[in-house]
Amino acid sequence: MTNGPKPHPSMVVRDYLAQAREYWDERVKTFQRLACAPTKLREVYKTDPAKALRIFDKEIGRLHEVLFDFIWPLLEDCNSGKVLETGFGTGEFTRDLLKLKVQNRWSFTYAGVDISDEMLKFTREVLMREHLLKFVPRLRLGRASSLTEIRDKSKNGVIWGRIGFWLWNEEWIKALKEVNRIIMPGGWFVVYEPFRDTNPHWERLGKKNTVRYVQDYRDRLPNFTSEEPIEVKFCKESYLIIVFHKNGMG
Repeated sequence: MTNGPKPHPSMVVRDYLAQAREYWDERVKTFQRLACAPTKLREVYKTDPAKALRIFDKEIGRLHEVLFDFIWPLLEDCNSGKVLETGFGTGEFTRDLLKLKVQNRWSFTYAGVDISDEMLKFTREVLMREHLLKFVPRLRLGRASSLTEIRDKSKNGVIWGRIGFWLWNEEWIKALKEVNRIIMPGGWFVVYEPFRDTNPHWERLGKKNTVRYVQDYRDRLPNFTSEEPIEVKFCKESYLIIVFHKNGMG
């Protein structure tokens, strides 16, 4: 007795991606700015939204201060270049990055991609309120593992903010191949995320999602060299910030 034909792998991927979109769409509807915040802070939000937002603003401000200090030279030297943020979420980093771009008159072009339609709508509203939307020529739906609309070697830099942790193993490997494909020689790749336990969301859905360390990124990006990572606390979680430089001249 058989259980019937197995679904084609592409159908399985589409099914899981649909679940990922639904998951994030629902989180941003429920938690607004705290959609990407750690579980404990989202629990506080349910009973005391004002307190949760105060904590979040303090924590995200500290994280971004360390992050921008670390990557400032990359942004400053990216004259007339192109920067892609993959997984912009609720637009907190996007907003702060664009504020710095305007204040410092940096000339790079920003574009962003996210899997969630609700995240896209939310981030557009955030940037519109801050009068920053005009500095974003492209903010669109997409996924890190399939950036088919982006040409080879067309980006000076790519930023991953807290998304590697959310990709199951096969998608993570494909996403890093896309990073390698779209970054030009001499370009850079910034990762900041928690390096901790496996992601229970994909484990529940039967997708393998192992803990990944700095060396795992290095192994998958052999034509990149990396700076020493730095650790920063975000809502009592340990985050690592890593900068990779693609070998070769632009």
